Amino acid sequence: SKKGSLLYLSGLPKKLNENDKKLVEIFARNVQIAFDNVLLTKELEDTQREIIERLGQAMEQQNEHGRHILRMVKISQLLAKELGLSQQEVDTLGLSVPLHDIGKIKIPDAVIFKKEQLSTDDIQLIRRHADFGYNLLKDSKRPLIKAAAIIARDHHEFWDGRGYPRGKSGESIHIYCRITALVDAYDVMRHKHSYKNAWTTEQSMEVVLQQKGKQFDPHLVDIFQENIRKIEEIITSYPDFE
Repeated sequence: SKKGSLLYLSGLPKKLNENDKKLVEIFARNVQIAFDNVLLTKELEDTQREIIERLGQAMEQQNEHGRHILRMVKISQLLAKELGLSQQEVDTLGLSVPLHDIGKIKIPDAVIFKKEQLSTDDIQLIRRHADFGYNLLKDSKRPLIKAAAIIARDHHEFWDGRGYPRGKSGESIHIYCRITALVDAYDVMRHKHSYKNAWTTEQSMEVVLQQKGKQFDPHLVDIFQENIRKIEEIITSYPDFE
């Protein structure tokens, strides 16, 4: 092969007639075509993954969160594994999370970065980012982008139904969204932003426990608390940029 792949066949007789040689050549060519197709598929998947990651990073830089999205991916996948989700679901969640706030590209920076108290109109506009993100992604036929669309729309829904945009509750909220909601909130609490200082692990967990069964899935909160040491290791490993 021009690409440097090697096909090794064992068990062939020492002498091959012309017909056998032709059959082996046809088989080898077909194997090479199949191998090339596998490489092409992986290249497309890697390209899709990198585009999503880079888009998430671009939004991260715009919103001054440093490595917020990277930490969200790592912690979300940790929780998904602990919940017993399949490896495919874990991978899908990790690739979808970077797009959770994609709808904010339609919110003016003047509102996103406003330092004074937000008006009622500002709050309503910011809340629309959930539907904005969903509408940007919903028409895709790709399972990954479909998952990202649901996360974009429903990661502000509350377990008790007090969230937005649709007031969903309990298990009617997709598990991807429940995981994203908890991880997003915790990581924001644990880090400094223009409007707040970083909170300690204890302060942040106190809020999470207060919101157990309210904002957050109670079973997920239990899993989160059981794995807090690993979660904090991720947070320590990926600090924000100075």
